[in-house]
Amino acid sequence: MIILKRLIVGCICIGICILGYSGWKLWRHSESRNVCRTNLSLIGKGLHAYHDINGSFPSAYSGGSASHSWRVELLPWLNEQALHSQYDFGQSWDAVSNREVLPMRPAEYACPETADQTRTSYQAVVGIQTAWPYDQAATIMDITDGTSNTAMVLDVHSPDVEWTNPRDLSFSDALKSLRQGQAHHHPGTGVQVLFADGSVRYISTQVDPDVGKHLLTARSGAAIDQGPLSKEAAARASQEFHLETSASFASPVLVDSLPATSLSPFGDVKIPDGHSIVYCPTMSLAWRQYVSLIPQVALTDTARRLMENPFSEGDIAPNAVAIVAGNFGSDELLDLLQTRNNFVGADAGASKLEMFSETPPDGPTVWCGLRKQLAFIARFEAFSIPLTFNDGSNNHAVRAFGVTSHWDEWQHALSQMRVIDYRSPDDFVVQIGNLSGDDLILAKLPQPATLDAGMKDVETRIQESNLPLNAQSVVRNEQVVVPMLELSLLARFTDQLNHPDQPSGSRVQSAAQVVQFRLDEKGALLISETEVVGENGHIEHAVGTRTFILDKPFLIMLRESPSKNPYFAAWIGNTDLMVESN
Repeated sequence: MIILKRLIVGCICIGICILGYSGWKLWRHSESRNVCRTNLSLIGKGLHAYHDINGSFPSAYSGGSASHSWRVELLPWLNEQALHSQYDFGQSWDAVSNREVLPMRPAEYACPETADQTRTSYQAVVGIQTAWPYDQAATIMDITDGTSNTAMVLDVHSPDVEWTNPRDLSFSDALKSLRQGQAHHHPGTGVQVLFADGSVRYISTQVDPDVGKHLLTARSGAAIDQGPLSKEAAARASQEFHLETSASFASPVLVDSLPATSLSPFGDVKIPDGHSIVYCPTMSLAWRQYVSLIPQVALTDTARRLMENPFSEGDIAPNAVAIVAGNFGSDELLDLLQTRNNFVGADAGASKLEMFSETPPDGPTVWCGLRKQLAFIARFEAFSIPLTFNDGSNNHAVRAFGVTSHWDEWQHALSQMRVIDYRSPDDFVVQIGNLSGDDLILAKLPQPATLDAGMKDVETRIQESNLPLNAQSVVRNEQVVVPMLELSLLARFTDQLNHPDQPSGSRVQSAAQVVQFRLDEKGALLISETEVVGENGHIEHAVGTRTFILDKPFLIMLRESPSKNPYFAAWIGNTDLMVESN
């Protein structure tokens, strides 16, 4: 009996301890949440005080090699002027001199449950669509969704982020945090969020995903327009808006098997009726490098045209093109393959050099690669209903994207478009803005004699455009429909580059070019590789009544700026290069 009483008393004591511990734990979580709410509120007051003095919020990070975080920039507005003075802004955040301030982290920058004194719990939501557009500073006026509807900082404990580190949440990481809740000791039912008006609210993990996305953006998904992004910001944004990679392209199709489509290494090529012509200058770049290796090459007509092509390496950014040349042995060939894979990307699949060469390269070899990604900041609608494309003789159902209805929902996609010239529904030139800042031009016009003639016609229209400002935008009730393009083409130029008088042993063993291009609702992706191997009348139309439907042959042209030659162009005269509708 005594033993039973002792057991009962023991169980009661254990239960009381468990209940006490649970109660203490809940109290601790509640107290931590209260402290975090206070910390976020103080950060919000600091951000607004900064805005009052500087006319904008601080940028998420400073650009350049000596990059530092908004948390360092905000120190004087958190009564931490002395600590701000100790930080060396001429050095990077992780320089030896700046590591001395890491243990001096202000209490406002961490949850009380964060044990490491150098780490921070509070991270900004950084992205081109958010209130923190990378290294550019946003103002309250930029936040058109309303400051009370726009998240700025999330309480998401991440023990690997130092408080001076210019590293925060990407848009996708912030969405994940909203779905998962707190990552540290707070119960994972939601996230505390500092909004742009300075308020702090607890957002449940059960929040509707579309609502969550809206809370993270500053202009309903559109970018804060502050001019071209810096090189570093563009690199970050390119990762955020990453397009499908080359691995998703089908294996290149030999153009000889497509009777109505050709791949040309130069633009002065005639366009037969009903034909599609694709141009990319990588063969010209590679051939010039090849001739520098073997100056005794006897030039054929094709070779001369390649040498005379006005396109040069100066027409494209250095990080968008790579050329490797040399007399390769086995080890050097491995270096070439490594360069190629590093440039195109590890996800690009097996090297296409094996596909190019009829025999393994064993003589002078030149490889040229070009890669461009033109992602749209706001995506267009991918239509479920096909577009009927007329190639001059027949109608074809193809997949398309654009905007035809629900204008308010897609107005930010259309805000990327600029109307350059409009003469009729069958004669217009438009430009679509993109993350890279390159020109992406679509022109539905009468068929030109050559691809060059078409590009010159478009250039003349651009220079002479006199549309009034209100006519340069696509407005409500105006439709935009663009066929989805997807091409993966292989062309061989070995015979065209071998002169009959070229001595044996110095002839071209193989010369080939692959061009892969995709245009869809997300943007445009271009990848081209080339290998050369040797032996050893303007009419006014009322705005609001126009249509921009590319349902007949049209020209597409890509270039880095109006002062540079195009690095890609195509006359789309048939549906060989379009995505068939199911």
